[in-house]
Amino acid sequence: MIGAWAADLTEGKLNWTLKSCPASGTMPITNRQSMRTNPENVFRLHPYFNVHDGRFEDFRALLPQFVSKTSAEESCLYYEFTSRNGSEIFCREAYVGAEGVLAHLQNVGGLLEQALEMSDLVRLEVHGSASELDKLREPMGALNPAWFLFECGLER
Repeated sequence: MIGAWAADLTEGKLNWTLKSCPASGTMPITNRQSMRTNPENVFRLHPYFNVHDGRFEDFRALLPQFVSKTSAEESCLYYEFTSRNGSEIFCREAYVGAEGVLAHLQNVGGLLEQALEMSDLVRLEVHGSASELDKLREPMGALNPAWFLFECGLER
């Protein structure tokens, strides 16, 4: 069975219940504390960059600037960079709603242009709900993302 766990805190005890997910669409999540963290409302971006030879340190120098600019975005839930083999950079990031993604791209657009002068965007994954994903297809189309539809999940 495809499913997701739902948590319920009753009388100081944490109770978990397995909820099945429909074959298509999303499962309502009960006991939401906030739409902000509802998995159906969160968009995750996963860009992968291959840094050009001899430019890794230049690219790494941009990372604190990306983080600084992003730290002022209220819709950002998390934002972090990791690297591999001195040639690859990965950004793990999440935003509330499609509007949060678009605001972020506008905010860091200049830095992203600089980063793309010293790297190739080899893959961009966009993960989110079908109802909101359509809002991103046109504005993000030039980046040729791989679109992933939210199926089910849980929040804590």
